[in-house]
Formats: sequence, structure tokens, C-alpha cells
Amino acid sequence: MTSVRTAATAAADWLAFRREYLRVPGVQAALSLRGELLMSTAVGVADEGTGEPLRTDHLFRVASHSKTFAATLVLRLVHAGVLSLEDHPGRWVPELAAAGSPVAGVPLRALLEHTAGLARDSVEGAGGGDADFWQGERPFPDRAELLAVLSAPGVAVLGVSERFKYSNLGYAALGLVLEAASGRSWAELVRAELLEPLELHGTEPSWVPERAAEHANGHTSLAMGGPRRPVVWDALTADTRAMDAATGVSSTAEDLVRWAGAHCDAPALGSGGEQLKQDDDERRLLPAHLRRLARHGAWSSDDPSGTGPAPSGDEYGLGWQRLTAGGLRTVGHGGGFPGHATRTAFDPTTGLAVAVCTNAVDGPALALARGVLRLVELATTGIPDPAADRPGALERFTGRFASMWGVLDVVRLGDRLVALDPVADVPGPSAELRVASDDALLATAAPGYAAPGEQLRYFFDDDGRAASVRASGGITHRRVT
Repeated sequence: MTSVRTAATAAADWLAFRREYLRVPGVQAALSLRGELLMSTAVGVADEGTGEPLRTDHLFRVASHSKTFAATLVLRLVHAGVLSLEDHPGRWVPELAAAGSPVAGVPLRALLEHTAGLARDSVEGAGGGDADFWQGERPFPDRAELLAVLSAPGVAVLGVSERFKYSNLGYAALGLVLEAASGRSWAELVRAELLEPLELHGTEPSWVPERAAEHANGHTSLAMGGPRRPVVWDALTADTRAMDAATGVSSTAEDLVRWAGAHCDAPALGSGGEQLKQDDDERRLLPAHLRRLARHGAWSSDDPSGTGPAPSGDEYGLGWQRLTAGGLRTVGHGGGFPGHATRTAFDPTTGLAVAVCTNAVDGPALALARGVLRLVELATTGIPDPAADRPGALERFTGRFASMWGVLDVVRLGDRLVALDPVADVPGPSAELRVASDDALLATAAPGYAAPGEQLRYFFDDDGRAASVRASGGITHRRVT
């Protein structure tokens, strides 16, 4: 736990640097381990137009994270014997069967896995024929419009189980099934079954106008040009209506790591550090075999560009993505809404979870989440420095130092010091460091083009604070923070 705490400290500082360097308006992030919140940070602004600072309690439209809520509800009804994964929507939504909809006979499992072969968001000639609700140009479909799209001849574009094909329409159909099978609205069902047991007070299952002001504003891509990103408040506040199960949820980074923790297998820790019992039904939501089933990577995302909802080479299960992050094979999901980009990743075995929320449509939420997990990996591996046993022996060397050639971060990760380049997309050690003397570190490992075997010489001010360091090639880097 102590090693992960050092990573949490380093991660908060790294996130702040990356936000400014990448010109992202705001970044909200949280890191937890076995239910204990180790980091919660918010840097930047909630609105570039007003300059309002971003807070840890600002809400974000977490969009496709909604699918993890929908899938969990389906599996809870499966566990209760109300639904079967082989059920068809036509059994629960008679309008689909009466219209001869191709969706009526698709197994629920295929909808959950995105292998139903359905169009992604719209069908030509049905419900408007476009998906411009994703950019605020028209409302999201209501129930009647959704049924019309799901009943259109062109809704099925591939065969069932032919391949992975992401579909918001498929999860919207699951939302109809959930309401029919439970006898409750989507919002009522999510609140009663998921939010209240987990005390997720910063999460809403659908758009609530009364909480609009609690949301961070959204911003467009820098590709739109200009010194600032235009804000997209009108599109951000859209009611997703009948597509709530695919994209309607709002949340915070803190709530998202708590949500992830409910799907882990690692026993949670109590407020006093004691281990809670593993089979805590309220915290777990699902029995172990259904948690494993949901997380199982059934289908490859096969996205060669790496820019889709699931990164290249990763897999999709029942509402969850499996992705490699920070050297870990994690489970999680992402979300993209007009002006917001978010990502959650967790290791179900250790109970480590990270969530990152950004208020730009091209916000690097996935890259930032992977970076945080990479710092955790660095903190929990490697050979400890013997000097770590002396109080303050490592901390006196830490800090951010810069020259015209770049930035050097010396950070404590676990029981050792590491030199990092915060400009790099993925934080990795540019050198492994050891305390050599009271004013020097030794680079015990570094790339050949760097300075393996050389020392970093420190200069301290009158208060004993590291003021500068003479690093590789004898270039002096002066303290920034």
C-alpha cells in the first residue's frame, strides 16, 4: 500500500503537468486500491470561457460507461432468474416482435458483447436517418423513435456473432428490455439497484436538469483552430432519452473508481485498514462467477487505428473492455460525449482502479489512465534503495527541474528514486537512481544515449531544498516545483 501511495503522489503531479502540456482544459482523476481512495485530483478549468476551476465533485457525461451499468443490471436479473442471456428482446418488447424487427430475435448475450451485427447509431430512412444528436443538432431518439430505428430493415448490417461491431443501438435495446423485465424505468432501476447500495451520490443514470450546473463544461477539439477550444454546453446537456442505457450516465472520477471496485475480486479494506469479507453482496452486486463472465474478453475489438472506443488489440466481454494498461491486463470502459472524454481501468485481482475524466472531446483520458497505472507499476517493482531506510533521504532529491533542453522529474516510486521525462506520452524511467552521497545520485540504469554510471550532482539552497541538479552531459536543470 505504501508503494502505491508514492505512485499516487507522483501521478497527481504528472497529471497536472500533462494537462497543461497538452492544453486540455481540465482533468479530474482518482486512484483507489481495494476500496481505499489514494488520490483524487482536479486540475485546470471547468470552463475555458469563465475560468472556473475544475473541482473533484464536478460531474462528467461518462457516456459509454453507461454500458457497464446496463450489463450489470442484465446480469443481476439473470442471477435472479428473471432473464436469461439467451432471451430475445422480442419476448420483452412486443413492439419489436410485432414489427418483425431483426432485433427481436437476437440473444441478449450478443447485444451485450456487441456481436448482434446492428448499425452503430442510426439507420437511413428511420428516425431521421442520421446520428447528429451526437453533436447537438437534434434530440436523441425517444422510445417511439428508437423502436422505429430498431424495426427498420437496415438495422442489421451483419450476421449475429459474425464479428465484434460496436452498437449504441444494441445497448439502447437492452435498456428497453431492462425496463420491461423489471417494471421500472431505467433511472429508477439504476438508482435502486446500483447507486444507492454503493452510495454513488455523484452519479446520475440519466440527464437531470437540476444538476446541470454541477457538470464541467465541454470543449471541442483543438483541431477546430483558434487559441481556445469552443465550449459545447448545449450539446453537452442533451437528454439522451431512450439511449440512456448506452450513454446517459453522468459521474465523477471518485464514483467511477468506487464503481470499478464493486466489480473486483480483491477483498475491500475497511476504514481502519481491516479486510472486509469478500462476499459482501451490497458491495459486489454480482456473484463471483458472473463478475468473471462479464469481464471475460469474448471478442477482439480488432481496431487497427487504435482510436475506436476500445484500443487496438483489446477485447470486449459483457459490457466491459479488457485492455493493457501500465503493464497490467485491466478491465474497464471509456466514454465519449460532446465535450467530454473519460476512461476507467481496474485490476480485478488486486483491486487497483483508476478513472480519468477530461472536458474536451479529444481529451486523452485513456493515455492518462495508462500513465497513472504505469507509475503504479514502477512503484511496485524494482530494487529498493538502501537509503530508503533513512527518513527523508530520498525525498530531499525529488522535484521538477528544467533547462532549455527539457524537463527532468526526480520522483520517489516505492523505495527508490526514478528520473522521468513528463513530456513523454507514457511515464517511463529515463534513469534508475541511487543515493550516492548527500549531494549526488548515481544513474544505475539508463539508456546508452543517456548517462548510465554517471552522477547527478545537486545544489541546495540555505533551507536545504534542492535548487538545481547538474544532470546528463553536465547541463544544469533548475528547480521548477
